[in-house]
Amino acid sequence: QSSIHGLGVFLKEPVKAGTLLWRFDPRVDRVYAEEEIAALPPHMQEYLRIYSTWHEPTGLYVLCGDNGRYVNHSESPNS
Repeated sequence: QSSIHGLGVFLKEPVKAGTLLWRFDPRVDRVYAEEEIAALPPHMQEYLRIYSTWHEPTGLYVLCGDNGRYVNHSESPNS
């Protein structure tokens, strides 16, 4: 359980700085342009805005197809 969004991914032990925690996999992950999200029904827009990560360099939202979507939605993430 998470006090931020109800669900969260938590580590059982510390992870060394620089350790890869997630990698984009086009078989399960998806990217959306702002225009694509705006064209969807409101409930889907809300879902994508909560669970996607804005990727500034590409100007796209990235939706993890696995539990990565539950990682660090904090205003002060630690990873």
